[in-house]
Amino acid sequence: MVSPHFPDERDRLFISSEDCKDTVAWLKPPVPDFIKYTEGYRLANKILYKHCINNSEANVLVYPFIYNARHFIELSLKELIKKGYELQKENKNFDTVHNLRELWDTYKADILPIIGKDENIDKTIKNVTGIIMDFHQEDSKSYVYRYPNKNMGRKFLDLANFCNVMKKLANFFDWQWDLLNSTYTKF
Repeated sequence: MVSPHFPDERDRLFISSEDCKDTVAWLKPPVPDFIKYTEGYRLANKILYKHCINNSEANVLVYPFIYNARHFIELSLKELIKKGYELQKENKNFDTVHNLRELWDTYKADILPIIGKDENIDKTIKNVTGIIMDFHQEDSKSYVYRYPNKNMGRKFLDLANFCNVMKKLANFFDWQWDLLNSTYTKF
């Protein structure tokens, strides 16, 4: 006899049910595809951070915490690039690109020019470039924090600082999204 604590032949992970209103999640978003994903990773990171600082599991949760942050950056850049290409009526595929430097370079070269110049943009872009390059150097292919990796270069991470910088980066991405949407009315 199989233990009731182990999977049996009836168990499935991905089932659809509208009967469980309190525990169901809608997988077909009514909004553009990247937004729910990007916001999901941003929110998951906030929740993981709060859990890390309020509990003793920080040494275990730090890996999904950092990976979520990296994936949030990747999806944010893809979301901005996709929107920019739509505005320019271009159809370029970058779905398989996971390299943060490549995505950031694409954004700066192809999308940023259509937004226009702001008096503080050059300094801000330089600062954001530094943060993205830090992450790229730490985890260029999105593997370091997903799998056990002997190439991890540090022993400790200041979670509060990491979270604070990620909030600022998220603010930048939101600002760029707003600028792209206001640019949309000009096209």
